[in-house]
Amino acid sequence: MAWITTLFSGSVSWQHWLLVYLVVGALAMTILWTKRASRERTFANEVAVIIQRELDQKKSARQRFLEKQLMPASALLFAWLFWPLIVMGRIWVAWRR
Repeated sequence: MAWITTLFSGSVSWQHWLLVYLVVGALAMTILWTKRASRERTFANEVAVIIQRELDQKKSARQRFLEKQLMPASALLFAWLFWPLIVMGRIWVAWRR
């Protein structure tokens, strides 16, 4: 907790800035993940869920694991490093609406 007081005193090392960047990034990605637009209850999203269920029945367990677990986890990990760009993109899209 001492690093928080040094953060505002001016003598901050690059390790502290990196830690702050990653922690704020984790919080930003958590908020963006929970508020993503694909969770909206629209007719198109409900139809997409039904079609996806039917397509998943034809896939092997390995294919389902790759699509449902591994790919989103790797995308989230990659996005975590570039969270300021993602946040700015979301703000720009919201501003344009």
